[in-house]
Amino acid sequence: MPPQARSPAQPSRGAALRQVARLLVVLVIAVLMTPAHRAQQNSTAKISFDLPSDAAERSLKQFSARSGLEVLFASESAANVRTNAIKGDYTPRDAINRMLAGTKLAAVHELKTGAIRIVSVANASGRNQSADASPDSQPPTKKKASKP
Repeated sequence: MPPQARSPAQPSRGAALRQVARLLVVLVIAVLMTPAHRAQQNSTAKISFDLPSDAAERSLKQFSARSGLEVLFASESAANVRTNAIKGDYTPRDAINRMLAGTKLAAVHELKTGAIRIVSVANASGRNQSADASPDSQPPTKKKASKP
């Protein structure tokens, strides 16, 4: 019995496997390029920080530029707050927690977006400075630290 002839529109088994492999590679690259994944990668790697004690609004912008993470905060919350100096190699999470220690501000790490939301400790809903936000939490809309 001769082998069955394939129609021209039907790819060979090898070609089909190559197409599936290409699709898997594209999917893996797409996942690795998502903002949340990049932010998580950035948040676990140690970075060298050398940020002076300064007004919170200024130092949060410097932190955002140095860490590559988006930092969201309301100007009113950061007003009249002086942050701690940070010098050394830290993960961004450790650095921002040290920077805000002893102030009225706390960092809430948004798991869904990878952004860091700065809140007043009185408004932190009982969360400590290393709290992770639920996917339903809403970031403030007043101020966004822009990266240079």
